[in-house]
Amino acid sequence: MSDHEHEPLPAPRVNLRLLLLGAVLISLTAGLGLQLWSAFDNARRQRDERAARLAALQRGPVARGFADDSLIEVASEVRLATARSAFASVAAQRVRKQSWRFWDQSLPTPETIRTQATVAEEYLRFRLRELEAYRTRTQDQGPARTAGEAFLDAYLRQVATRPNDPRAQPGLRDLATKAIDAGSRDPMIRVHHANLQWEGGRDREECRTLILEALRDLADSGYPRIVASYGRLYLRDFIPAEDSDRRVAALRDALPALVAWLEEEAADPAWTRSSMERVSRLYRSWPAADRRLFLLALTEARAIDPYIPHTLLGEVFMDQGWSSRGWRWAAQVRPDQWKGFEKYMQMATDHLEYAWSLRPDLPYAPALMIQIAMGGQGSGEGTRFWFLQTIEAQYDDASAYESYLFSLTTRWGGRPGLILGTGRFCLETDRFDTRIPYMALEAVDTHRIYELDKGETLADAPDAVELLRKFLTHRKAAIAGRGMAALHEADGSYRSLLLRLLESAGLRHEAALLLTEVGEDLNWIDQRKDNRPGRYLAARLVAEDAGDAAAIAAFDDRLRGPLLPGFGPADVALLETEWTALRGRAPAQPGPHDYFRHAEAMLGQLRDFAAGNWVALRAEAPLWGWEPYADEWFADPEVGVTLSARAARAPLVCLRPLIGLQPPLEAEAVLVIPDPAPYPGAVGIGWSREGDAQVFSRPQGLTLGAVEASLSMRHPEKKLERRDRGYVSHVGWHSANLPLEAGVPHRIKFKTWGTEVEFQVDDLARSEPLPAGLESRGWLAFGTVSPQDQPESRGRRAGAVIFRDVRFRRLDAPRPPAAGLPREERLQYWSARMTRDPADLIAAVQVARLRVEGEEFEAALAGTDAIRQQWPRANKVPAIRGAALKGLRRYEEALREFEAAGEEWEDDPESDGHWGEILSSAPQESLRDPQRGLSKSEFAVRIARTPHTCAAFAAAQAAQGNFEQAVVLQEEAIRGASEGQLAEFRERLTLYQNKQPYRLPEPAAEK
Repeated sequence: MSDHEHEPLPAPRVNLRLLLLGAVLISLTAGLGLQLWSAFDNARRQRDERAARLAALQRGPVARGFADDSLIEVASEVRLATARSAFASVAAQRVRKQSWRFWDQSLPTPETIRTQATVAEEYLRFRLRELEAYRTRTQDQGPARTAGEAFLDAYLRQVATRPNDPRAQPGLRDLATKAIDAGSRDPMIRVHHANLQWEGGRDREECRTLILEALRDLADSGYPRIVASYGRLYLRDFIPAEDSDRRVAALRDALPALVAWLEEEAADPAWTRSSMERVSRLYRSWPAADRRLFLLALTEARAIDPYIPHTLLGEVFMDQGWSSRGWRWAAQVRPDQWKGFEKYMQMATDHLEYAWSLRPDLPYAPALMIQIAMGGQGSGEGTRFWFLQTIEAQYDDASAYESYLFSLTTRWGGRPGLILGTGRFCLETDRFDTRIPYMALEAVDTHRIYELDKGETLADAPDAVELLRKFLTHRKAAIAGRGMAALHEADGSYRSLLLRLLESAGLRHEAALLLTEVGEDLNWIDQRKDNRPGRYLAARLVAEDAGDAAAIAAFDDRLRGPLLPGFGPADVALLETEWTALRGRAPAQPGPHDYFRHAEAMLGQLRDFAAGNWVALRAEAPLWGWEPYADEWFADPEVGVTLSARAARAPLVCLRPLIGLQPPLEAEAVLVIPDPAPYPGAVGIGWSREGDAQVFSRPQGLTLGAVEASLSMRHPEKKLERRDRGYVSHVGWHSANLPLEAGVPHRIKFKTWGTEVEFQVDDLARSEPLPAGLESRGWLAFGTVSPQDQPESRGRRAGAVIFRDVRFRRLDAPRPPAAGLPREERLQYWSARMTRDPADLIAAVQVARLRVEGEEFEAALAGTDAIRQQWPRANKVPAIRGAALKGLRRYEEALREFEAAGEEWEDDPESDGHWGEILSSAPQESLRDPQRGLSKSEFAVRIARTPHTCAAFAAAQAAQGNFEQAVVLQEEAIRGASEGQLAEFRERLTLYQNKQPYRLPEPAAEK
């Protein structure tokens, strides 16, 4: 053994530096670990707290069918907590960067990009899966199965391509009924059949029962969950829009079915686009409160495709951001508004960029990001970047083009050349089978709206005119090569916009050619902007282009000029001679654009009007000489003219004669509301100028007379029948209630002398001076106006009205006498009117009132009895009778009449003065109510301070022991009193000075 084997090992050398460094590293590692653990624990606690807050809120507001904005923000935070961690992952970042590949490249090639047509085809396949499920799972056999397949095939194709076309409803309803009659008990067939039956007018409770039975059978059918979701939403639709509580409850019941459907769809990402299409349609059709509930349910659902809730949340927060900022110029935005804008835009960006990273092949999120980038928000990319991402996903996404064109306006830092340049690019694609070339029209329209100075038209913008000419050239080539049926505009799209742009650009010949080509297939509401008579002016344009334009324009100015008082048969004869000469030189214009047919009808109207005869509407298409303003209108001699507008359109629908009527004038019509849900806001007669935006708006137009509706319900827990209560109204005044029901005719009449107007609906009438005279060059309209946010009815309308027995004539009655004229003159005028027209309600009421004024109380009562025989619900009659009975000292009867008058008229100071005087000063203590008498008399003085109302208020003050105030008021009454009132008023003053109340004379024997 070696000696070295027994030597001890040397002691190891200790490196103090390494020890210290190790200790430091261990300490740092432990500290970092603790910090990471603490951060993780804090994040977990924050998530738990957010989830707890959300759960607490859901137990309260959501359970009651309410979700406010703060609740949506909490749900958004919970969603983003997951989204941010996923967004930071390597895979998500790679997808995100790959989506940026068009940042520095030109636009994609049209032939290789998805368009709306392919999206529609995909959505059709998405819906036809229900037909395939029927074929494999239904229990129907034989004829029932054959009829069921035929119905579902037609129904699913219709709702997938044209979901709101009321013209298809009858045919689909027949097919569904055939399947049921053939013996089908399939729950899918029954769900859609019940909805079609309700849309056809069947009782909603019956339809509701049918759907509930079908839903029970659906549970075990194995059908796609989308069917049950439709059934639940049908139940919501059956509830009237005004019954908001039950509609919210029905939506809350439908949310689990909607979520279950989306969870099922999440298994196949190929259907995310189609699911998003359907969700978007639902979301945009609902009011804000329902949207919030739906959005909250989607946000909380963890098993659905996250793209859908994140995109909708992004849209919600983007809208809130713009709402916080407002649409003012940047210099006018307050700091607190900027703060809200930036906050919500950042929240929107978080959701939308995450959604885009998940599915860069879908256009919805980047299309919304264009609007965020336009406001200088987002993560740094500009509007062009997001525009390119959108059209890569769908080349003809209309919202992307519209948002991008708007972002190029001068206001948002762009310039006109960029707008028109984008339009030229769109046109040069020549993809007329899509809407892309038509975006050139949107570009020109954007230029017209935002870039022209006041008073300029497109004729002052040569580049815009050139682009329009190029569009016409490309369009002509597309029609020649492919045929009109292959073009995107085959359904009528963009023609009305093109026509308006051509007129603004001064291209009248091109506009006339377009009118001749398309005929009636135009959006006439769009052509009637600013109350232009679209059909008529279109016919005139065609005639001018084909004939002597200057002569036709001059003739038309005279034909439609204001009918001044001296206008007579000789003037009509001159116009007829001129019309004959012009028509003889003009080529024939068959079809709807026949200007000379319109002119011929107008000459007939002028002939009757000049002779003092009634001019009646002939309810026959195409309504020559009249202009219907409506999305849809129908003329039937047996029914009348039916006008209706869609909810998304302008709220005004009306029917106007084309001749230039002027006061003095009277008109009559019978109106019928065919469906009271929804009921138009006001129906009647209006007066306005061409160029005004609304016939019945104030102050642009005057409502000469209308029935204004206010909602009321009958049997709300049973059949939910809706009955509206109307008010006779004009020039801002409302009067007595008028019960309105569907299908019940109401006769309206009015007379105007230009500074006064008299108006009558059925038994209710009113007469008032106008605050300003009617405009010359004005025109008369029989129509209706509906609220902008009016819900759609079964037929997807925003209200409809039928007018029949419409007529007007020159008013030959002299102007009503002023109130200050002697009573005898006024009585003579109104009596003469009664003799000339026994159906003149206003004249009969005025005569009865004047009888009271002359203390002819028995004659006044006889007059009101005669009025009630002819017009049982005539207004003002109770007030007149009350005053007459008071004069006859029949105080108890008078109080009953004044109570009835109070139900109709709360703003009649004379009536309230008489009423208050009896309550304060009746000789029978049992009739006195001094406190109420003081209230009535004070109201009368506040409305109209006349000698009579001041005296009534003085009596009421004295009845309360306020003799000093009574003396002051009675002295004021004496200063304005007539000779016949002075003696009595002075006696009252003496009583108040002696601190004694006034008492009416002792009563006569009560009858």
